[in-house]
Amino acid sequence: MVLMLNLIIAIMSDTYGVFVQNKLGLYFVGIIEAMPVYKTDKRYGALVSTVPPFNLMMVPFVPIFLCI
Repeated sequence: MVLMLNLIIAIMSDTYGVFVQNKLGLYFVGIIEAMPVYKTDKRYGALVSTVPPFNLMMVPFVPIFLCI
């Protein structure tokens, strides 16, 4: 059982090592894939306009947004 657990940990760490070198490229690929959504849905980015600590300031405007 310990040997199998060690094998799984080794496989996961090797996979992590491969993807950690490409993390910025993978991030940009995700952004580029989401761009057609931005173009077709005008309301997509309306409420997601700030980073997480500051997006709490948008909560009072949610009812107004939903009424529009």
